Amino acid sequence: MTSYPPAKMSPTTDSDAVRDRRLRILAAEHWSLLATRGMTWNEIFSRTGTFLTVLSAAVVATSLVAQATGFGGGSGLLRSSCFPWCCCLG
Repeated sequence: MTSYPPAKMSPTTDSDAVRDRRLRILAAEHWSLLATRGMTWNEIFSRTGTFLTVLSAAVVATSLVAQATGFGGGSGLLRSSCFPWCCCLG
């Protein structure tokens, strides 16, 4: 039976400490990306909720003014000032 010499470790083989350090770096990067994604979702939904709240308030205010003025000039003035502001907010 012939025995072969033990395989020599190549210079590209990492030690356990280097592999462990790389794994920790990748795990930290992974959790950082997850946290960033969560913050982005929260920001998007917060802005969307704010826009919908302001838009519904503008619709209610316009309808109340229109009802009070009998759909006269006051409701047109409110519409022409309120809804462009809502579009800029959105």
